[in-house]
Amino acid sequence: TIEDYVWIPTRVMILPSCRKIEMGGVISSGSVVVKNVETMSVVGGNPAKVVRQLTEEEVEDNRHKAEHYVDLIFRKHTAQQ
Repeated sequence: TIEDYVWIPTRVMILPSCRKIEMGGVISSGSVVVKNVETMSVVGGNPAKVVRQLTEEEVEDNRHKAEHYVDLIFRKHTAQQ
């Protein structure tokens, strides 16, 4: 299960042993995720380990950026039709 406001960049491998990436989780590019990612955790490496915990303000800021990005894509898509 991948919850809301999760950041999964390129070259990330999520193995079947990882059952859940919780809200606000951030995975470093090129990581191999073998365990669950806890709420508001930044993980990275092979295997991915917790680098640090995000603050609620950082998660809220990321949420606003994601909503803005989705809104821009939606407007571009509807303008092309």
